[in-house]
Amino acid sequence: MRPERLLVVLCWGVAAAIFLLPISNPDLFWHLSAAQRILDLGALPRHDWLSHTRLGAPWVDFEWGSQLLFWAAHRCGGAWGLWALKGVLVALIAAGVHATLKLYRLPAPIRAAGLSLWAAAMLARSDLRPDLFSVLGFTFLFVALEARRLSRESRLLICLHPAASAIIFGLWANLHAGFAYGLLLLAAYAAGESAQFLWTPRDVNAGRSARPRRLWSSCFGAIAGTFMVPFGLDGYRVLWTHWRDMEMLRAYISEWGPIRWDNPWHWPTWTLLAAGGLAASSRIFRFRTVAPAPLAVFIITAYAALEHARLGSFFAACGAPLAAHWGWEAVSSRERRAGRRVAAVCAVIVLTSALYAVGWGMRFGLFRKSVDFRFVPVRAARFLYEQKRLLGGRALYHRWGWGGYLGWALYPPYRVFEDGRYIFHDLLGESAAATSTPQAWREFLDRYGIELAVMENIPKRLPTTRLYPDGSTKTFLRPYYAVYMPKEQWALVYWDDQALVFLKRPASMKASLWMLKHEYRYARPFDEEALADAVRRREIPKGVLEEELERHAREQRALLHETARRF
Repeated sequence: MRPERLLVVLCWGVAAAIFLLPISNPDLFWHLSAAQRILDLGALPRHDWLSHTRLGAPWVDFEWGSQLLFWAAHRCGGAWGLWALKGVLVALIAAGVHATLKLYRLPAPIRAAGLSLWAAAMLARSDLRPDLFSVLGFTFLFVALEARRLSRESRLLICLHPAASAIIFGLWANLHAGFAYGLLLLAAYAAGESAQFLWTPRDVNAGRSARPRRLWSSCFGAIAGTFMVPFGLDGYRVLWTHWRDMEMLRAYISEWGPIRWDNPWHWPTWTLLAAGGLAASSRIFRFRTVAPAPLAVFIITAYAALEHARLGSFFAACGAPLAAHWGWEAVSSRERRAGRRVAAVCAVIVLTSALYAVGWGMRFGLFRKSVDFRFVPVRAARFLYEQKRLLGGRALYHRWGWGGYLGWALYPPYRVFEDGRYIFHDLLGESAAATSTPQAWREFLDRYGIELAVMENIPKRLPTTRLYPDGSTKTFLRPYYAVYMPKEQWALVYWDDQALVFLKRPASMKASLWMLKHEYRYARPFDEEALADAVRRREIPKGVLEEELERHAREQRALLHETARRF
């Protein structure tokens, strides 16, 4: 096999790593819950039904189209069906990126390097989310606009007809609110074409007076299409809500924060930023010019990715082809004829991307599973479901990222505290502020009437001082929950290596009897130092600790191979 063909095969192997990466998005589950609600009602839900904190609050389901597609994939193939849908969407995006690279008539090694860079940068953003539909639309719209700019033949040019734009954006707006990036892309090219038309001498523009006007017509057609939704202007209100809350989201949700040097998932995006910037600078230095529209799109999407890591997928879709295009244009004709140095650089890019994608992918179950359930409390949810007759209906607390799965697995016996929907944005800051002191935490739980809490089981310890009967004291490092969820008020009734389940001490006799059977009074995780002291002082009744440890081991053996409910 020729080296050029080998590079192309290898670059598609890099892309395959992101097609095959398991699903790990915890928000997927509330999307499935929303789809089920649509089918149950026979209409879009207008109010919250899943939580006890926002029950009945107005909610715009602006991603309903994506949710129904997710539900259909799950109904047809379960977890593997969802994984297959994700693979198809990412493969289509890859095909769009490759189509852009082919538009530029680049040699095979350059195309391979560009696609590999895209794949590495897309790895962190390749999970199954409604965003993928927006990235797909953005990618193929970019292909169409570049084909128009370069006067290339392409079937995608039909997408730029005003009527076609209205239909496409109408579909897009019912899948995800990322249609706003499509509008921005269209506007950037229309503005760039208008600027070129104004700055070009009249004799050169003869016969081209309608070109900018046609693209602006496509923009207006696209804008009109975004109103072909069942929720009218509310989609734009949701966009405004996300924009308004962006600083708060940046503070509490890492994917909405900026890309970071110390995060390996972000290294390919940094590489693409550097490569694209260097290629554009070299192109400008050599020819003293560069097309304004692609440059503007590169800068805008690069800035968006710098500010919000989640938007890096839009930057990768246009940044990788443009970096390859500008880089190849900046290469001198002598170096092009020699080719060896260029091919060597491309080979390094492809091989490095392959090692990165496969290496990081293997850490998250690449080639081994369809869905990675490590980020949701599967076993704790199973325990709650089995105990729904006694515990169901109680006000539940849990961390933000677990709400989607708990709602999917436990509704209707339980209602969640929060999930990934925008109606819970204000609870992010309130929950974070409540963790500042144990007193603030207790007030927070009381404010929402929390009776049942699913907490993280993490090795976070706080200093505590014990007073002995003789007046002496001793300081212990004890798990955070010993301070924030004191035994006097909360009983630990379940724990595993991921989650802790606490029940507020009740007044009813039935709940008290149940608690006597299920509470862990001594066998508690990360509390070894205090436990050893109590054992040494013979403060634990004989056989009780052994019984709790045996019960915990038996409970975990029963749940060892537990899979996600309804999957």
